[in-house]
Amino acid sequence: MSTSLNAGIELLDEVMTDAGQYLSANVYDQANATRQRLQERRGYDPEVTVVAVSGPTGAGKSSVINALIGNDLLTVAPTRPTTAHPTALSSLPQSEQKNIMQWLDVTHSYECSELSQIFGTSAPFILIDLPDIDSTSVSNRQTAASIITRADVIVWVVDPQKYADSIVHDEYLKGMAEHSSVMITVLNQADRLSPDDLDRVVGSLRGILTSHNVSSDLLVTSAVTGAGIDNLRSRISLLIDAKKAMLDKLAADLRTVGTAIGEDLEVTGAKQRKAQAPNPQHFVDSVLNAAGAPVVARLASQSYEYRAKKATRWPVTRWITALKIDPLQRFRLAGGPAEPENNPVTGIALSEVALQQADNEYQRYVTQATSHLPRRWAQEIISDTHHSVETLVRRVDYVSSHAELETRRHPLWWRLVNVMQWLLMITVFGGVLWLVAHALAVNLGIWLDRPPMVGIFPLPLVMVIGGVMLGWLISFISRIVIRRGRNRTYHRVHRRLLAAFREDLIEHLLEPLEKHIAVYNRVAQACIELAKVQQP
Repeated sequence: MSTSLNAGIELLDEVMTDAGQYLSANVYDQANATRQRLQERRGYDPEVTVVAVSGPTGAGKSSVINALIGNDLLTVAPTRPTTAHPTALSSLPQSEQKNIMQWLDVTHSYECSELSQIFGTSAPFILIDLPDIDSTSVSNRQTAASIITRADVIVWVVDPQKYADSIVHDEYLKGMAEHSSVMITVLNQADRLSPDDLDRVVGSLRGILTSHNVSSDLLVTSAVTGAGIDNLRSRISLLIDAKKAMLDKLAADLRTVGTAIGEDLEVTGAKQRKAQAPNPQHFVDSVLNAAGAPVVARLASQSYEYRAKKATRWPVTRWITALKIDPLQRFRLAGGPAEPENNPVTGIALSEVALQQADNEYQRYVTQATSHLPRRWAQEIISDTHHSVETLVRRVDYVSSHAELETRRHPLWWRLVNVMQWLLMITVFGGVLWLVAHALAVNLGIWLDRPPMVGIFPLPLVMVIGGVMLGWLISFISRIVIRRGRNRTYHRVHRRLLAAFREDLIEHLLEPLEKHIAVYNRVAQACIELAKVQQP
């Protein structure tokens, strides 16, 4: 699907805004000049077609124009060059051609009202005889080059002696493949060649044009005999009558500059295919490791174990657990007043090796993500988005200190076991007291009823032994359940830290990075769209 001229102009503006600083000086100047020329040309008599007759020294440009108008208005001479400044022949009255002549920087012009009749068209146009493109005068060459870029239709006049000169092909035609529809190539001075030589030269010239992907009309003329002049006049008239040469030329300018920008970016390392989005998991894992996230998750699991044992252990031995400190409290992770953001709050020592590994993973990730960008552009993105790894690690430290580490989690089964342990403890103490009281009574000669029996064992003894055994059994089973809960707590907290850091990482690093890459992708797509610009 083609791109409209107006859309192409907007795309060029966007490309220059986004990528101008990354272009080579020559391409930047070309694009900037094209953008300015597009804006100016549409404001200067857009209904007027500007036809520039250009070529090397001695090709007979002035003679061809004189032959076209049937009048020796322009000076020709055997000495070369003859044209020292651009001369315009206009079908417009002097009062109506002032603005566009100033824009073209043409100071010598003739009002030729008969031009319309000669060319058989009612559409206004200007015919310009340019200085030689290979003139020894730098000023003349610059003037010719300037008007060639501004003209709507370009008639290239070459002669049999200089048709293959590199200045014509390498400096002009090579970059004008897109302008073939608004170009006419003329081999003049055909009267100087035999028919066989003429065929050979025409074939050679066509081959040169084809090698540059130029498919313009190729006409053979002789300003001396008038051969081919009528055909040339008709071709020019067709372009003028169509009243779209200006738009075709501007569209060709956009296609040319779009291709030039794309090639310039590719020269500096850009690739048309977008880089495959890298998986940030290795980078995320390395930063989590450097910041001690697995340590935090392990501390959370150990805290779970600590609190579970404290709640389910045999009450007599709970003082052993009470002598220890909750692992999360030891590293200031058990809650408390908020700390300033990015300050190290967990007290977990950072490993230099882990920091370096995280930095390496970061560089690898960003390099892969920007591998399809021009080298300079990619380097600037890396510099702009390069949060030091230590800063990212501090962010993880901050996230860890504010994450939900389940410090207030007390499962229902802890409470049930705790109640059971205390009931068993009371049972044991009750049995002990019963046995002690019975023994004292016997020693004091006090007669007490025999305690109830459970089988061959007295009930108080069963209470003591059974309570201790059941308490131990419950503690043993609780340890198994606690071990499973500890592992589950580790994985839950680790996943929670990973999710929290990934969200933080996306906000502070990946999204800015993706925005930078999206700008380049937009530029690359704009270049493709510019290469498809067509006038409506």
